[in-house]
Amino acid sequence: MTPIDALFRAMCDAGASDLHLSCGMPPLIRKDGGMQPLDPAKASCS
Repeated sequence: MTPIDALFRAMCDAGASDLHLSCGMPPLIRKDGGMQPLDPAKASCS
C-alpha cells in the first residue's frame, strides 16, 4: 500500500470526513467537526 493510500485508509477507519496535509505538520483529520492528529500507528504502510 502506498503512503497516501495508508493515510486515506486510516482516515476512513477513523470515521473522518477530511484529511489535511501540510509540510512540517502531522496529518490532521476532521472528525465530528473538530481537527485532530491522525494516529501514526494507524497510518502505517505495512
